[in-house]
Formats: sequence, C-alpha cells, structure tokens
Amino acid sequence: MRVMLVSAEVDPFAKVGGLADVAGSLPKALAELGIDIRVIMPKYRVAAAKAGRLQRVLKAVPVPMPTCESGCALDMSYLPDSKVPIYFIEHNDYFDREGIYGPPGAAYPDNARRLTSMTGTPR
Repeated sequence: MRVMLVSAEVDPFAKVGGLADVAGSLPKALAELGIDIRVIMPKYRVAAAKAGRLQRVLKAVPVPMPTCESGCALDMSYLPDSKVPIYFIEHNDYFDREGIYGPPGAAYPDNARRLTSMTGTPR
C-alpha cells in the first residue's frame, strides 16, 4: 500500500496543535507496518529553518492562479529518526511568512486559498 499524507502542519517542522502531533507520528508508525508512506506540507519559514538542509526535487512547477500563473518548487527531507520522506512545497507568496496561520492572535485573510486546492478557483 502506498500513502501520501498531506498536512498543514507536521511536528517537528511546524506545530500549532494536535494535527502536527498526528502528522508527525502516524507516518512513522505506518512505515513500521511496512506501508510506503510519504508526507507533504507547506515550506513555511519556520519549517525551512527547522528542516535544515533540504534536497530540491522539483525546481519549478507552474501554479495557475485566478489572475496569473505563479510557480512553486518541491524540497525533500526525512521525518526525524525515520526513513519517511517529507516533501516541502515552496511557494513564497503563500508560505514564506512570519506565522503558520497568521501573526499571533490573528489569521491571514488568504488562509483558505493558501491551504486548500482553491489556488485555481476564480474569485
């Protein structure tokens, strides 16, 4: 069985709540059961800092936007103490920000667009 776990946060790279705990530990447990699992998450500024050296696996991927075409890249590392690959989506307009979901006590107004497949949906 092959599984791709997609999460907005994964411990220890980006953590706000319990989602990060599950997304950081469940893949390791599934891998121990022999499941081919990979994890993908946004390359937030904090995640990039915690991940350290990353391997670039895709240099440029076009991302259709409502009014233009943007682009992203894909970097790879491994969940700590495991052989589970984790991929980081680099899209600086959406993810290279101070906080994960917003500044302390607030939310970014474009969170729905940043964290869903709505990037190509017209406004």
